[in-house]
Amino acid sequence: MADNNLNPKLTPLKWILGSWKGDGEGGYPGSKEKDPLHFLYTEILTFNAPNPAKPVISYDQKTVSRDGSKKMHAECGFYRVTGDNGQIEASIAQSTGIAEVQKGSMQDDGKTLLLESTVVANAEKVKAIHRSLKYDAANDQLVILTSMEASGHPMTQHLSTVLKRVA
Repeated sequence: MADNNLNPKLTPLKWILGSWKGDGEGGYPGSKEKDPLHFLYTEILTFNAPNPAKPVISYDQKTVSRDGSKKMHAECGFYRVTGDNGQIEASIAQSTGIAEVQKGSMQDDGKTLLLESTVVANAEKVKAIHRSLKYDAANDQLVILTSMEASGHPMTQHLSTVLKRVA
């Protein structure tokens, strides 16, 4: 898509459009009944501008075990630029039934997105989710950190992924 067809509010985010793939690591503290959680995964992400005239980017995410033998998680949604000062909103539906609305901002000329949940629905144990998406232009990498407040634990890093552009 030509840049001149892209909504001007999306210009700082044009770097994110396309497909990304990379390895990640996840974990969460245990409880009295459970040991701490730790797992490895491969993540596949796709970002598109479904209607380039609107300030919206669609998002599709899937994770599988590192050996590719097991599907682990999926979510989809939209990132929407909501103001003229880099404000951004994400609405995300997870395969677990959880739905999130996150609000935040673009920083570093759009190369970093910082988001905090304002709504986490259908999640008895999850109270809040924070996401950081940071673009490393020198290496054409996307680094995503996800933290979560859940199961009586304070905000704790849950996921860390480094992705490379594949298309």
